Amino acid sequence: MADDNSMSGRSSSSEDEDQPTSVRTKIKKEPCQLKARKFSVTFENFRDLPAVKNRGVQSSKFACFGHDWRLQLFPGGYSDYPTPPKGAVGVCVERSNQTGKWPNVKFLFELRSSDGNISLQTSGDPSSYKCYSNTSNICALTTRPDIKHRFLDDKRALTISVVLEINEFV
Repeated sequence: MADDNSMSGRSSSSEDEDQPTSVRTKIKKEPCQLKARKFSVTFENFRDLPAVKNRGVQSSKFACFGHDWRLQLFPGGYSDYPTPPKGAVGVCVERSNQTGKWPNVKFLFELRSSDGNISLQTSGDPSSYKCYSNTSNICALTTRPDIKHRFLDDKRALTISVVLEINEFV
């Protein structure tokens, strides 16, 4: 099932560990530029994920630039500053290992419809990433109804592509 370019696993919600939300994710490494790496992270059964504000679910880990990363998805929206658009589903990248130097990395998120025609891209402000923080800024994707209407595949899965572009190690 998994080869050198793909991984799958089961993760749980990032909050309220008394009632974890199990989510199955698949990760596929895709071709990209020299200083960048692109991964497609598929959250299976997106429609069944909790629509609770600030309750995130995490993808399986993937390795890039000597670090372990994962996506954190907020299917029910999130609170942040500045205030996100009402009902916006949020996503961020989390460095899951605490060791080593923090790489100076920019993140770009992309949603594409199952037919490949509709695309949505968003990225955070890399100047606000802190060396002591292991999480990028949360980026607003679009609303949950919009995702359900335009971006889910026939198996109700949501695939988010993330491009990590390295500038330098700091």
